[in-house]
Amino acid sequence: MPFSRQSAAKFLNDLLIDGSIPSLGSTFFIAILRADPGEDDSAFDEPLEDSGYARVQADAGDWNTPAVASGVVQSTNVNLLNFGTAATDIGNVSHFAVMNRDAADYAVAALTTGIAGAGAFKVAGNITAQLVVGELILIRDSTGNDGVYHIRSGSSYSAPNTTINVEEAVSDATVDGTVWLLGAIIDKGTLDTTKDIGTGDTIKMNAGDVKVGAKTVF
Repeated sequence: MPFSRQSAAKFLNDLLIDGSIPSLGSTFFIAILRADPGEDDSAFDEPLEDSGYARVQADAGDWNTPAVASGVVQSTNVNLLNFGTAATDIGNVSHFAVMNRDAADYAVAALTTGIAGAGAFKVAGNITAQLVVGELILIRDSTGNDGVYHIRSGSSYSAPNTTINVEEAVSDATVDGTVWLLGAIIDKGTLDTTKDIGTGDTIKMNAGDVKVGAKTVF
């Protein structure tokens, strides 16, 4: 099931204070973003199109002992986070997201247009085990369907394709683009320092650049 605000806070509290999550393990992934994703995450803009970029898997040892004040627990990265070497001009990165999984991409093989609650994208192969209701997918490089979508119930596999049902409307019937499975956002925030990433630059966040925190202490 997707992370609620409460379960996200519980996850961070357990991870940062206890160093482990019994049900999920002690690792998570950091993504860098070019903009504030917004309350509904519709502006989620991760440079996934760059072949040199990859999310960083981080464990509890990458973060300092969290400070707790007024019901807020926060921790800062103590190690450099290296996302790779940019193959293109990524531009300014200003925000981050803590994700529950790494990203994975699949070519759009077919789709179903429809109003909100009726559209779907199809990809080759059986990926139903990776689809969780409420988690995010991102469509890139399509004619008219680029954007962030939430997975809804009823996704299924019928050879040769998996149908990914989405909550939002799918308006363009052109079959093209890439489906990125993003996962669930556990936490998100603003980087301490905005960075302009050009071709050939190392995509990195120095120690202290990323502050993650939960609003509720359990």
